Amino acid sequence: MNTYTVTGGSTGVPTGAIAVLLAIGIFANTANGYVTIAPHGGSLAGGPYPGLTGVGTAYTLGSCIVPHSGGQIDVKANGSNIVLQSWNIYGYIM
Repeated sequence: MNTYTVTGGSTGVPTGAIAVLLAIGIFANTANGYVTIAPHGGSLAGGPYPGLTGVGTAYTLGSCIVPHSGGQIDVKANGSNIVLQSWNIYGYIM
């Protein structure tokens, strides 16, 4: 699991934002897999949080709206075959 800061500093997202719109790119290097994105410290297992599924050995792009906790989100891959290639913030919700 990796933790990323999504508010303040160079992100362009004010600290008062309650969620961010992310574009996420993942690469499944051996087989199908997925990543789950959640507010930092939240339960990634079974929560109603967005995810992205990678198919086969391909690059997959997707977008989602993610609430944050303390300005941070957690991103977790379901296995070692998934690599987070990129994530970009495209907007936020106040």
